[in-house]
Amino acid sequence: MPRVILPLLCIGFGICSSVAEGAAPEVSPQPNEADLVAGIRAAIADSHFGPPIEVTDLLRAPSNSSNSWMVCIRGTPASGPQGWTYSAFFKDKYVQSRHSADNDGCGGQQFHPFVDPAKIPPPSPAPASKKRHRATDRAQ
Repeated sequence: MPRVILPLLCIGFGICSSVAEGAAPEVSPQPNEADLVAGIRAAIADSHFGPPIEVTDLLRAPSNSSNSWMVCIRGTPASGPQGWTYSAFFKDKYVQSRHSADNDGCGGQQFHPFVDPAKIPPPSPAPASKKRHRATDRAQ
Protein backbone atom coordinates (compact mmCIF):
# COMPACT_ATOMS: atom_id res chain seq x y z
CA MET A 1 0.00 0.00 0.00
CA PRO A 2 2.75 2.59 0.85
CA ARG A 3 4.36 1.83 -2.52
CA VAL A 4 1.18 3.00 -4.25
CA ILE A 5 0.66 6.14 -2.15
CA LEU A 6 4.17 7.57 -2.67
CA PRO A 7 4.00 7.65 -6.51
CA LEU A 8 0.49 9.14 -6.35
CA LEU A 9 1.69 11.89 -4.02
CA CYS A 10 4.61 12.68 -6.32
CA ILE A 11 2.32 12.89 -9.34
CA GLY A 12 -0.13 15.07 -7.40
CA PHE A 13 2.58 17.52 -6.32
CA GLY A 14 3.93 17.65 -9.85
CA ILE A 15 0.53 18.57 -11.25
CA CYS A 16 -0.02 21.25 -8.60
CA SER A 17 3.37 22.86 -9.22
CA SER A 18 2.80 23.04 -12.98
CA VAL A 19 -0.57 24.73 -12.45
CA ALA A 20 0.99 27.30 -10.09
CA GLU A 21 3.41 28.47 -12.79
CA GLY A 22 0.60 30.08 -14.85
CA ALA A 23 1.00 33.12 -17.09
CA ALA A 24 3.09 36.07 -16.00
CA PRO A 25 1.10 38.85 -14.35
CA GLU A 26 0.07 41.74 -16.57
CA VAL A 27 2.19 44.85 -16.06
CA SER A 28 0.29 48.13 -16.09
CA PRO A 29 1.84 51.19 -17.76
CA GLN A 30 4.02 53.48 -15.68
CA PRO A 31 2.17 56.33 -13.97
CA ASN A 32 2.60 59.72 -15.61
CA GLU A 33 4.61 62.43 -13.85
CA ALA A 34 1.58 64.16 -12.27
CA ASP A 35 0.14 60.90 -10.90
CA LEU A 36 3.57 59.84 -9.64
CA VAL A 37 4.13 63.11 -7.73
CA ALA A 38 0.55 63.04 -6.34
CA GLY A 39 1.11 59.46 -5.14
CA ILE A 40 4.41 60.32 -3.51
CA ARG A 41 2.77 63.27 -1.72
CA ALA A 42 -0.05 61.00 -0.47
CA ALA A 43 2.42 58.37 0.76
CA ILE A 44 4.49 61.01 2.58
CA ALA A 45 1.31 62.24 4.27
CA ASP A 46 0.42 58.64 5.22
CA SER A 47 3.90 58.02 6.62
CA HIS A 48 3.94 61.14 8.83
CA PHE A 49 7.65 61.50 8.00
CA GLY A 50 9.43 64.75 8.68
CA PRO A 51 12.24 66.24 6.63
CA PRO A 52 14.54 65.39 5.12
CA ILE A 53 12.44 63.26 2.76
CA GLU A 54 14.23 61.10 0.21
CA VAL A 55 12.76 58.95 -2.57
CA THR A 56 13.92 56.44 -5.14
CA ASP A 57 13.16 56.51 -8.82
CA LEU A 58 10.16 54.51 -9.99
CA LEU A 59 10.89 50.78 -9.55
CA ARG A 60 9.23 47.54 -10.60
CA ALA A 61 7.35 46.19 -7.59
CA PRO A 62 8.32 42.74 -6.30
CA SER A 63 6.83 39.85 -8.24
CA ASN A 64 4.60 38.85 -5.33
CA SER A 65 2.94 42.28 -5.29
CA SER A 66 -0.41 42.88 -6.97
CA ASN A 67 0.87 46.31 -8.06
CA SER A 68 3.29 46.88 -10.92
CA TRP A 69 5.32 49.86 -9.72
CA MET A 70 6.66 51.30 -6.49
CA VAL A 71 8.69 54.17 -5.03
CA CYS A 72 10.60 53.85 -1.77
CA ILE A 73 10.41 56.83 0.58
CA ARG A 74 12.82 57.47 3.44
CA GLY A 75 12.36 60.02 6.19
CA THR A 76 12.23 60.67 9.90
CA PRO A 77 9.12 59.64 11.81
CA ALA A 78 7.69 62.00 14.44
CA SER A 79 9.17 59.75 17.14
CA GLY A 80 11.94 57.33 16.44
CA PRO A 81 15.21 57.05 14.56
CA GLN A 82 15.91 58.56 11.17
CA GLY A 83 16.01 56.37 8.06
CA TRP A 84 12.69 54.53 8.12
CA THR A 85 11.36 53.51 4.72
CA TYR A 86 7.86 53.51 3.32
CA SER A 87 6.74 51.98 0.03
CA ALA A 88 4.26 53.68 -2.30
CA PHE A 89 2.61 51.37 -4.83
CA PHE A 90 1.27 52.30 -8.24
CA LYS A 91 -0.51 50.70 -11.14
CA ASP A 92 -1.18 53.46 -13.66
CA LYS A 93 -2.01 55.68 -10.62
CA TYR A 94 -1.26 55.63 -6.90
CA VAL A 95 -2.83 52.62 -5.15
CA GLN A 96 -1.55 52.38 -1.56
CA SER A 97 1.43 52.80 0.75
CA ARG A 98 2.79 51.02 3.81
CA HIS A 99 5.95 50.55 5.84
CA SER A 100 8.50 48.81 3.65
CA ALA A 101 9.02 45.08 4.00
CA ASP A 102 12.36 43.37 3.43
CA ASN A 103 11.19 41.87 0.12
CA ASP A 104 10.43 45.39 -1.24
CA GLY A 105 14.18 45.85 -1.57
CA CYS A 106 14.20 49.49 -0.44
CA GLY A 107 17.30 48.97 1.69
CA GLY A 108 19.52 48.48 -1.35
CA GLN A 109 18.15 51.34 -3.46
CA GLN A 110 19.65 54.73 -4.32
CA PHE A 111 17.72 57.61 -2.73
CA HIS A 112 17.68 61.30 -3.68
CA PRO A 113 16.01 64.30 -2.02
CA PHE A 114 12.34 64.74 -2.84
CA VAL A 115 11.72 68.16 -4.31
CA ASP A 116 8.01 68.82 -4.68
CA PRO A 117 7.48 70.53 -8.06
CA ALA A 118 4.57 72.52 -6.59
CA LYS A 119 6.98 74.23 -4.16
CA ILE A 120 9.52 75.29 -6.78
CA PRO A 121 9.00 78.97 -7.63
CA PRO A 122 8.60 79.72 -11.33
CA PRO A 123 11.62 81.31 -12.98
CA SER A 124 11.56 85.09 -12.84
CA PRO A 125 11.47 86.90 -16.17
CA ALA A 126 14.73 88.33 -17.42
CA PRO A 127 15.15 92.02 -16.57
CA ALA A 128 14.68 94.44 -19.44
CA SER A 129 17.95 95.57 -20.91
CA LYS A 130 18.81 99.21 -20.16
CA LYS A 131 21.61 99.34 -22.71
CA ARG A 132 21.22 101.66 -25.60
CA HIS A 133 22.51 100.73 -28.99
CA ARG A 134 25.39 102.74 -30.41
CA ALA A 135 23.53 103.41 -33.63
CA THR A 136 20.81 105.10 -31.60
CA ASP A 137 23.41 107.14 -29.68
CA ARG A 138 25.02 108.47 -32.89
CA ALA A 139 21.71 109.44 -34.44
CA GLN A 140 20.88 111.75 -31.53
